[in-house]
Amino acid sequence: MQEEVLTILNNISLAKDKLIPWVLSEISCAFTKMCHFIWNQSPNNTNVGESAHANVNHDGRNLSLLAGIISR
Repeated sequence: MQEEVLTILNNISLAKDKLIPWVLSEISCAFTKMCHFIWNQSPNNTNVGESAHANVNHDGRNLSLLAGIISR
């Protein structure tokens, strides 16, 4: 299975940055050390991370301690 993924990525000229080991482990379960059952149950998008990032910046950045407490 790893050979198939590498063959496909090698045929795509723009995919050279995807051949880094940690990137490969994120895009194909053939390269991960994670249990395949858990890997398959993980979301295939970044929606949770994106929404968390948006929520962090919702109330403002670089607030004083008092302003941060009051905003909560």
